[in-house]
Amino acid sequence: NSFHFDDFHVIQNNIYIRSLRNIPLFFMGGERGSRPLVSLTLAIDYALGTGLDPWPFHVTQFILMVILGVMLFFFYRHVMDLGKPSPWNRYLSLFASLLYCIHTANTETLNIISARSELLSTIGIIGAFLLYFWAPVVRRFRLYLIPMIIGAFAKSPAVMFAPLLFVYLLLFEKRVTQKGKLMQLLKATGPAFAVGAILFLFLEPAFSPEYATVYGPDSRVDYLLTQFFVWFHYFRLFFLPIGLTADTDWTVFSHWHDTRIFAGIFFVAVLLRFIWIYSKRPNMYPVAFGLGWFLLALLPASSIFPLAEVANEHRILFPYVGLSLAVTWWIFSKVRKWERATAPAAWALALLILLGHLLGTFERNKVWKNEETLWLDVTQKSPANGRALMNYGLTQMEAGNTEKAREYFEKALLYAPNYYYLEINLGVVYSSLGDFAKGETHFQRALQLDPSLPGGHHRYAVWLEKQGRIDDSIFHLVKTLEIAPGNDNAQALLMKIYSKRGDREKLKALVQQALSIWPENPTALSYAKELEKPGP
Repeated sequence: NSFHFDDFHVIQNNIYIRSLRNIPLFFMGGERGSRPLVSLTLAIDYALGTGLDPWPFHVTQFILMVILGVMLFFFYRHVMDLGKPSPWNRYLSLFASLLYCIHTANTETLNIISARSELLSTIGIIGAFLLYFWAPVVRRFRLYLIPMIIGAFAKSPAVMFAPLLFVYLLLFEKRVTQKGKLMQLLKATGPAFAVGAILFLFLEPAFSPEYATVYGPDSRVDYLLTQFFVWFHYFRLFFLPIGLTADTDWTVFSHWHDTRIFAGIFFVAVLLRFIWIYSKRPNMYPVAFGLGWFLLALLPASSIFPLAEVANEHRILFPYVGLSLAVTWWIFSKVRKWERATAPAAWALALLILLGHLLGTFERNKVWKNEETLWLDVTQKSPANGRALMNYGLTQMEAGNTEKAREYFEKALLYAPNYYYLEINLGVVYSSLGDFAKGETHFQRALQLDPSLPGGHHRYAVWLEKQGRIDDSIFHLVKTLEIAPGNDNAQALLMKIYSKRGDREKLKALVQQALSIWPENPTALSYAKELEKPGP
């Protein structure tokens, strides 16, 4: 399948990943818009593949999921044995890990290459637990924190290992159930919390401003109240993954008395009640741990921190680790009472569930084939989504259906009147239709909405150059490169202008800057050869 969503600025337009020489920059904040460990793996994919061919990127994505699945098998086996040792636990662990890996709702994370951050982060957490389980020396010297630290360099939610470890010890480690339980727990988990807090403060500000929302919610309270129902939505998708959409048209609930808020709060209360009940029954500890994992893993994206989208399907990869454990163990606990009579039917049902998810994943992957198939699906399932309407319009503009693209952009404007990227695309489409005055109005509107983002400056500069307004174009190209030094399209146009003007000094400086980021930059190399010739 093709690249989607953030893949465009994290991979396709990110020239930093096109040279392994930039690896130190990833970890020193010198490359915008991506997590350092993710950028490292993307740079390796680019080097091993044939440039921007999606295939090697997808291969790595698949391999990472297989690695996570294998790790989960051992993770589940250990937790299940603590709940109740049984020869059947190996098969239950296999089922739970397979279900997790092929779950239809997890197709989004596998198809969006930039969502690799979720995979790497989760691998870091599971790796930390496995080291904690089976390496006493590692536990003694707190070396089990190393996988968590590595995972945090992919995405900061890896620091949730600390509270998850707290819950694990509270349930399974008998030594913390004696006198002084709280102090023992804090002593055991204190280093994880301390390292996690330092990592979060260090890494979180390093994320690019491009991740900031343009039309997302501002109120933390409204966002939180909405998330209770979103949690119920994620829970439902685990059992019934239908209606999946790459980009929902959900918004924050505007009234506190919205019935969905009460439904969400009731769901969370019921879940907490089950956690409490099962935390009192040692053989059901895996269920309590799994449900607690589900709730804790949702907190980074679904709490008081308003993100651009109210709900997103790639956010469930981490929480579903716990839900796969809890559901599998709960069902087994019911079947085990009548094991001889129900075992054949239970295993037949398990195979049927896995087969259903295999087919669902296969069909869902068809939707992710390219931008047109994806965004057509989203516009049908989320008709009030301005971004989806705009992106489908972009596919029509690329296909030469300019008037149809304009129609979709205008529809999008009804739902996203202050959407920065939509204004840019309206400027492009109206200019393509010959209405240059209206096109310029939309370019300027985009810059008014957010002058700190490079896209508006770049697209306006391209338009200005075509209109012959070269000085104005240079101004916005320079502004683009001040914000995003690695924008190779802006570099190429500015090189062209400097070359035509005979401004060799500025051209030379720009060529050197471009080659310092991407030594194989073909445009820069071409102009470097031009500079070798004697000037006038």
